Amino acid sequence: MNKSLQNQVIALAGTAQAVYLVQQLARKGRTYPDDFLTSVESVLKLDADTPEAIFGDIQYLRTGLLVLMELLGADPGIDRRPARPVDRELARYFGNMIFHGQAVTRKEERIRKIRTGVERAYRQAEQLNSIHPHVIATLAETYQEAISPYKPRVMILGEPYYLSNEENSRIIRALLLAAARSSALWWHCGGSHFRLLFGRKDFQREARTLLDSLT
Repeated sequence: MNKSLQNQVIALAGTAQAVYLVQQLARKGRTYPDDFLTSVESVLKLDADTPEAIFGDIQYLRTGLLVLMELLGADPGIDRRPARPVDRELARYFGNMIFHGQAVTRKEERIRKIRTGVERAYRQAEQLNSIHPHVIATLAETYQEAISPYKPRVMILGEPYYLSNEENSRIIRALLLAAARSSALWWHCGGSHFRLLFGRKDFQREARTLLDSLT
């Protein structure tokens, strides 16, 4: 896959969007249907040729690009106000999924488990739809088998009322699988810990360029 900066930023935005949705659901019980659909369908596209094809179109990653800008310490708005402090909880989710994405690209057993689970979810989606509860349950189960048992454990914080709801729990796990899938895409596109630490300005500029292209 092309290792361009644009492709790397698209993949990172996919990760950022998914973990942001996890946080919003856990904290406030909010779901954002369009963003949720984008994240779930990105998991089901295992063999797409480009990051854009995986997410449908860059316009569907607007939320992810905005969140990524904030995680990188930049102001995602159009004014010149200083950037807000980075949300440490969200940054932890993001960092954890970057780590798991790398592991997914290297561990054959985990790759096999994910592919098997996603292919089953894909067949279900063909008969039902991408966000049908049966599809979400399969993706959640896949996350539990292929990612959840491994360190670093992803501990989701939020309101007990929302976290204790079994449907919400399945959605959160499905979104974390989407985050890991996007992170794995980033590694495939040439991502590295060095780039993430020392290439932030480049990522910020590219994310800003992509956001400006949507206005």
